[in-house]
Amino acid sequence: EKLQKADKGDLLDFRLDGGISAQTFEGVDYSDQDLRKQLRLLAADSMGKRERRAPPTNYIPVTEVKKSMVVNNRKIKLPKALRLPRMEDYQFYNRERLEEISKIEFQTFASLKQSGQLPPREEYESKQSVLPDEFAREKLALLTEGFSDWTKSQYFHFVKAAAKFGRDDITSIAADMDLPFDLVDDYSKAFWAYGATELK
Repeated sequence: EKLQKADKGDLLDFRLDGGISAQTFEGVDYSDQDLRKQLRLLAADSMGKRERRAPPTNYIPVTEVKKSMVVNNRKIKLPKALRLPRMEDYQFYNRERLEEISKIEFQTFASLKQSGQLPPREEYESKQSVLPDEFAREKLALLTEGFSDWTKSQYFHFVKAAAKFGRDDITSIAADMDLPFDLVDDYSKAFWAYGATELK
């Protein structure tokens, strides 16, 4: 019964010998419940909300293979032999020019198909193009310039080996990667020439 009357407050009711409450500081009595609620709200507001950043959409830009395109209000599907490969940025293709040539190839294929002058399938599959010779040669040259066989793990391995041995020690990098010197040397030249602009 005495405890109920005392309205127990534990350490909040602690007083020093001089009659000063432990809850009084610089003349402000912090044992006041309303004041404490206001302080709690102020503290919560001042912390601010945690803002979540959106995850990156795609850290490595990749040129996806275009299978079809609308030409003269008709959807044209390009045969697999004529399509561009999937081009990762670390493979160092000249993607802009290849995409321009691909658009020309879609239009050429569409016009040849409409006029009934499309060459036999075996012929354009062996040439890998229905373009005029000049464009066909350029397309094949640009495709061979890229490092189509280079995988993502090889790319990361190359970067680590270059950091470990230095960018000029191609012999050590090639030995560490267990790849031919010429292949690593060619990739290294492309990496240091185009890496700053191509790699995101």
